Amino acid sequence: IAGSDFISLHTPFADKPLLGAEEFSKVKPGVGVVNCSRGGTIDELALIEALDTGKVNGTIHSCETSR
Repeated sequence: IAGSDFISLHTPFADKPLLGAEEFSKVKPGVGVVNCSRGGTIDELALIEALDTGKVNGTIHSCETSR
């Protein structure tokens, strides 16, 4: 994921997030995230931090979040 301009998730529900702080630490600054999966697939607190720090430039969700 280090060289990706966008990350797009299209997976069934997982018992733990597929994208979290560890994964966001590996992306290049300004990546876009698209989540077409169920809520819980992305660690929302890690996503908020990645947005705040500029690691993630924008995000689109077509699902309900877990919070």
